[in-house]
Amino acid sequence: MKFGYGLGKLFFSFLLLEAAYCSFHPKTIEIRDGWIAETPEGAEVTGAFFKIKNYSEFDDEIISIQSSVSNDIQLHEVYMNRDVMSMRRLPSLRLNKGEFHELEPGKMHLMIMGLSEPLKSGAKIEITFKFKVAKEKRVEFVVKKMEFQ
Repeated sequence: MKFGYGLGKLFFSFLLLEAAYCSFHPKTIEIRDGWIAETPEGAEVTGAFFKIKNYSEFDDEIISIQSSVSNDIQLHEVYMNRDVMSMRRLPSLRLNKGEFHELEPGKMHLMIMGLSEPLKSGAKIEITFKFKVAKEKRVEFVVKKMEFQ
């Protein structure tokens, strides 16, 4: 009897340690400071920008992005082609362990296409990110007026 009781205590202690580890362990992937550029009436395309960091011990990759306000969200990057600024679609965004990316205007960003409605400043839009390894993340982005410098 004592042997069974001791195993029960040991198992319960293990569960407590596991719960403590999970509650204090760093996030696997953090997405923060997300915002979407406000759109004028009739616009069907806009950009979204955010910061992302992979805190896990594993390399990962964004494999799809979705939102209820759009029928298509793509990763894009801006690059120079001779003296002309161009843009191209990226099939995914690789997130090596410990790596940080800032998606911002004029660089890498999300293109939100096929908007179902105009996006007005102050609105909050949920965007869902799906990863190769990590669980999907739903992140709230705020719509802001684009500031030109």
